[in-house]
Amino acid sequence: MIRIFAILYLMIFVVAASIFAAHIPPNWLAFSLSALGMIFCIILIRKQHKAELTHSTNQENPLHVFIQLTKESSDLAEYLLKIEKWNSEMMSKLENHSESLSTKMQQIHEGLIELLGMKKFILVILPFARAERLLNRALSAATDGYFEEAKISLQESIPFWQEVNHVLNNLKKQAD
Repeated sequence: MIRIFAILYLMIFVVAASIFAAHIPPNWLAFSLSALGMIFCIILIRKQHKAELTHSTNQENPLHVFIQLTKESSDLAEYLLKIEKWNSEMMSKLENHSESLSTKMQQIHEGLIELLGMKKFILVILPFARAERLLNRALSAATDGYFEEAKISLQESIPFWQEVNHVLNNLKKQAD
């Protein structure tokens, strides 16, 4: 609720600043106050967003969630590769997993960076992003009826999921 009011006030301050700056002669004091109001609203919105992210990731360790997501994704890709004939249930499973993957990654992204540091995060996220892209490509191909192409994309994603697991295992060993 606070976020909605902050966004509303931000919009009002932007309009006010535009009017005061365009006024002849410009009313610089009013413009400055509007600019300060914009800065205050932006800070408030960012704090609210950070609080929401912290609340969602406080319940779970971001690294454990990331490891679980990687394992589930890898397992799903391998499972779908074994299926001869895809049906709507398989498509639904892939689509639900893709949506869940995106949502969870959005929730743990900042926590993962804080936990791993930027260099280690990049080591892990690059192969993860490649694998996720291929998973989404498989979903897109399957949705359009190109099941062989979907299987090829899934097959191509497996080494990237394995690379993510390998990097995570190395990071665990370094931490121990």
